[in-house]
Amino acid sequence: MTGELYNYVHRGHKHVQGWLSPLAKNLITQLGEIQDSYLDIQGPVCEIGVHHGKSFILLHHLTRPGEKSVAWDLFDRQEENEDFSGCGNKQIFERNLVKHKCRLDDIEVFTENSKNLDVEKVNFLACGNPRFFSVDGGHTSQITKHDIMISFNSMCDKGIVILDDFLNKPWPGVTDGFYRFIYEENNFSRIYLIAIGGNKLFFTNNKEAAKIYQAKLNKRYLGFSNQFVEILGQNVLTIINEQLSIKSKIKYSVLKRSTLKKVDEAS
Repeated sequence: MTGELYNYVHRGHKHVQGWLSPLAKNLITQLGEIQDSYLDIQGPVCEIGVHHGKSFILLHHLTRPGEKSVAWDLFDRQEENEDFSGCGNKQIFERNLVKHKCRLDDIEVFTENSKNLDVEKVNFLACGNPRFFSVDGGHTSQITKHDIMISFNSMCDKGIVILDDFLNKPWPGVTDGFYRFIYEENNFSRIYLIAIGGNKLFFTNNKEAAKIYQAKLNKRYLGFSNQFVEILGQNVLTIINEQLSIKSKIKYSVLKRSTLKKVDEAS
């Protein structure tokens, strides 16, 4: 973990206005470490809907020098904000990039509606296929579906899409857009779910990578109230930011050992 990443994870993120829970912050950081240590994935990171940069700065600090970090937001074009989900300020965003010691030469920021993006444009601007793509733009069903299509189809093998507000009651369009992406575009055999936690859904395009991500995360969160549940016929790891009591740990220990053994064998 670089000094800039350590400082941001432990202190800096607290001084950036936005929506990134401690659990989501930790999950993203740990997934980045898994990419580095176990999957040897390289490539840019991207985010649609950056607001003031709370999650974007974290993603950027997971990259190596020379890897691009690309941000898209409406910023001052709020007349195009169909559901009023967020109101990014470009000046504040750019000040935060400087304040938290981001490598500005490796960052591209665009004031643009994600409706104007396509896969070719994303890969050109990012100088490659993203290994992380955070989707946190418009929260309508149609916009969410479009943004997932762009992110999923542009990312590298074993990369991760991070979908914000999945299953969040105030924003049902996000969940509907995700399922529309699955059903309307016939993506059952292409998408592999990893985890739900910190108000985010994490998924990838590689079955074996999904198992590795899950196994490593599950070990790190041993002792928390996490479990595997079935969505779309797949097992997805759900993690709640709540540590179990000693009594609960004893109660679930046998089940956890059995689950971990199965996941390790699969990975």
